Amino acid sequence: MRLIPKSIRRIDIKGFASRVREEAKARYLGDVLQEFDGLDPRRESCLFAVYVNYNSFGIIHRYVVDQVRALEQAGFRIIFVTQSGSIRGLELVLPHCAKVVHRRNLGHDFGAYRHGLYWIRSLNISPRAVLLVNDSCYGYFSSIDGIEAHVGEGKADLWGLTESYDLGYHLQSYFLLLSKGLFEAPSFWQFWDMMPTNRSRNYVVLNGEVGLTQSVLRGGFRTGVLAPYHDLVEGWLSRRRQHYGSSQVEKNFVAMLEGRLITARPVNPSHCFWEALIEDYRLPLLKRDLLRKNPLLVPNVHNAAALIQKNGGDFSSALEHLRFSEG
Repeated sequence: MRLIPKSIRRIDIKGFASRVREEAKARYLGDVLQEFDGLDPRRESCLFAVYVNYNSFGIIHRYVVDQVRALEQAGFRIIFVTQSGSIRGLELVLPHCAKVVHRRNLGHDFGAYRHGLYWIRSLNISPRAVLLVNDSCYGYFSSIDGIEAHVGEGKADLWGLTESYDLGYHLQSYFLLLSKGLFEAPSFWQFWDMMPTNRSRNYVVLNGEVGLTQSVLRGGFRTGVLAPYHDLVEGWLSRRRQHYGSSQVEKNFVAMLEGRLITARPVNPSHCFWEALIEDYRLPLLKRDLLRKNPLLVPNVHNAAALIQKNGGDFSSALEHLRFSEG
């Protein structure tokens, strides 16, 4: 006996996929407010970067310009996507970019990443590597030259600086490097085509940040990271735990962090282990919210400038931005 009508059982998979692509294309085109051609100084490069910017007052700060310039000098052809309500200072990034796009803030960073990726795909070029990066960090405090060597040719297909187990295993999305093989994989584009544009940050973290890494793993691709989470945990428990003093703030932090680590509850490595990331791994970036808000009350953050300068980094543009009362 046929319980399900034949007309329902026969699903037009090709038609459904086509509709999804058309809807994604419509979102891509409808999000744009303004678009500008840059000088495209790396027009012959097969390295691409999508740089995402947001500022509540529409200001492009010096640390952002410095990062864009560093990416261009490292050989990346850049699409700069800003999602600010208004924009000032585009003339500062145009010399370093192939394209600058001002779009509505839909989907947070992942909405902008998708826009940049669609633009790269529209060029019909096979990139050697693609970098997804945003302005949520200060830096670069160490060189990023040759960073693309971490992906492809038997190495990782999705590579990042730090990884997290919060909400599910994922590479933290402030700096993600994609291999050529991943960029050309149908499953990679299915992820972006199917991802809804949502204004909820928590939704984007779960379905974008966590979802991308999980999609990559399910597709049989490999991930890699500069600073493995478990190495950071072991390093803190065995060595860095002893560095904290006797103040109540430090005692509270040690008790909180130690309690979470020994019971295998995940923490944010880019905040909790920032000193190890700078000193032991020469991480080129430092999370902006760590210095502006410090939600976990991590001690010794006031020493960040001195530590970075000690390791040869320039912290001046970060100090300049910290004077502003907005994110």
